[in-house]
Amino acid sequence: MVSALGERVCWNEKVYRPSHDTLLIVEYLERNPQLVRGKAVLDVGSGTGIVGIVAARLGARTTVSIDIAPTAVRATLCTLRVNGVEDYHVARCDLHTCIREKAPFDLIVFNPPYLPLPESECLDEESLAWCGGPNGTSVALRFLEGLEGWCKSGSRMLLVASSLMDFDRLLKGAGGIRLRVVGVRSFFFERIMLLEGEVSS
Repeated sequence: MVSALGERVCWNEKVYRPSHDTLLIVEYLERNPQLVRGKAVLDVGSGTGIVGIVAARLGARTTVSIDIAPTAVRATLCTLRVNGVEDYHVARCDLHTCIREKAPFDLIVFNPPYLPLPESECLDEESLAWCGGPNGTSVALRFLEGLEGWCKSGSRMLLVASSLMDFDRLLKGAGGIRLRVVGVRSFFFERIMLLEGEVSS
């Protein structure tokens, strides 16, 4: 299929389809191509792989895409191939567990699952795409807690957040990473934010 972003993407009912939160990331990267051009980009929770496509189009030196769900990994591989991206790496793993320490990424992008749901509803593969645990922050906090340990100092990070999650808990969990809001999309029931930060250690 062709996404609303104008790229060909592969997906099925178990893979998160590009939506408003994805568009926030893409628009910000397109306004700030220097974050991507000539850089090594890591797309965490790649889903359909659309962020890797955009990064390649904007001149990334290389892209690495990871996702915990097997169907998402297959969708990412398919999307990269049908769009003719040649220099990419795709792996199935839980967040950064397959990345060696102090990996040399210049930009890390993560659109985490953020809907607040009880853990009992987060057990199957399909729910991995949107289930953020009871506070909506479970996956995002696990990502932030380990970030400074395996990223080089100076790496930039983009993280999607939602007003449906416990936003204060998310900010407290960022540790020494200062997060600033660089993009917002508001709806009558929710406000989606794009946060940017820099790894300093």
